[in-house]
Amino acid sequence: MQDILQLRDQGNQSQWQSHIAEKINAANPDQLREWIKSLARGANPRQLFGGG
Repeated sequence: MQDILQLRDQGNQSQWQSHIAEKINAANPDQLREWIKSLARGANPRQLFGGG
């Protein structure tokens, strides 16, 4: 999942990356699937995970 996010948002700052890494690590499989679907549909990772 983190690899997908890095591809979608190359301009990440390390603090923001740590923020989403924590969310990803705490997420259950259903939530991870929903995030992947949203990203595949073109969602902005910053909108999905907060941070701008």
